[in-house]
Amino acid sequence: MSPPTRKTPSPAKIRLRSFREGDETAVAQIFTVYMTGFVGPSPVTPQSWRRHYRRQTWSGPSVEDDPDCARLALVGSKVVGYAVTDYKPEFEDDNAAVQELCVERGPNADAIAHALLADAEQRARTRGKQAILLSLSAEDAIAMRAAQTLGFRTSNNGGAVFMVAITDLPRFLREVAPELTRRLSASEFAQWSGTIAIESGQMTSGLKLSKGRVQVAPARGAGIRVAIHPEALPPVLLGQLRVSEAFLQNRLAVTASDRMQALKLLDVLFPRTPLYLPKGQWW
Repeated sequence: MSPPTRKTPSPAKIRLRSFREGDETAVAQIFTVYMTGFVGPSPVTPQSWRRHYRRQTWSGPSVEDDPDCARLALVGSKVVGYAVTDYKPEFEDDNAAVQELCVERGPNADAIAHALLADAEQRARTRGKQAILLSLSAEDAIAMRAAQTLGFRTSNNGGAVFMVAITDLPRFLREVAPELTRRLSASEFAQWSGTIAIESGQMTSGLKLSKGRVQVAPARGAGIRVAIHPEALPPVLLGQLRVSEAFLQNRLAVTASDRMQALKLLDVLFPRTPLYLPKGQWW
């Protein structure tokens, strides 16, 4: 951590506490309102939040086993923000990772985010962690200001993507198209032209490759068709599972005139390398 680069926001009368039974309703409401600006209407409900964090379906402990992994900010008796921190990330034992940071918008938003992030850092240090990691969207101005105030540095190292579902495949692919272009243009397939259709459950989208560039396009007429089991979709597209590995596990099928070449091309686009996304896409 470098020294603070900005003046700390004037704090409101903010009180912090760990997760308690029944907090799911307030947390889901804050998530829904805060994330609307990033991903549109949110499908998160108290029940779905409880499923994801009361049961261990992410890389850290459940909030039942470790209530400190979810910290709530209150003004008076009202919940005005929360942070979810993974103190046992799979990628580095010496680090902690803030997975969600959502606050009630308004004049106190910066102070609330600052308090939650500072609290997460303090608790990470008491657990012997050497660093706390963030993966934030550049559009998330509130969280970015809090991180800058606390002296966080931009880094391309470490971290992982905490995503358990892709609910809009074309939108997801449009978001990652610049990174796919970078990968393609630096590979042996830089001059490959054609369309790849990706199907998973009820979702279908196409990727058009031409002159080292990748764009989302209609899937019709695709020379390569890829069918991915819905449970394998996030790990494959986010770099947690190689395409060839998913193929050997019968979780992915490829139809192409040259299937081996198609698999090599797909491994170029989706290698086993963490893919960074705005945090609004993690749910």
